[in-house]
Amino acid sequence: PGEWAVDYGNAGVIKGMAKCSETSGTVAQAGTPSNTDGGNCWCQITGYDANKDKNYCQVASPSWVFVHDHGSASGCASPCARNCVLYVQNGSSFRAALFGQVM
Repeated sequence: PGEWAVDYGNAGVIKGMAKCSETSGTVAQAGTPSNTDGGNCWCQITGYDANKDKNYCQVASPSWVFVHDHGSASGCASPCARNCVLYVQNGSSFRAALFGQVM
């Protein structure tokens, strides 16, 4: 639960984790979400597979990046990982924040 992945074709696959936290944030900005469940969705990159052979390079110090306030922990649990994928695919400022520490 909470895992997500984006396939970039010949460029490889990135994967990450989603977290629903009580800690709020600013969209597309890094922060430090608490481990207490809540309605705020955060995303983090955890690995990269350039060859699509399931041998992921792990990310040493990934940042958590805020995505969306879903209002409640129960409202966040299902869409959070999907939102991570959508923001990674479609949000250049979100990608910059997410990848900033690993580039």
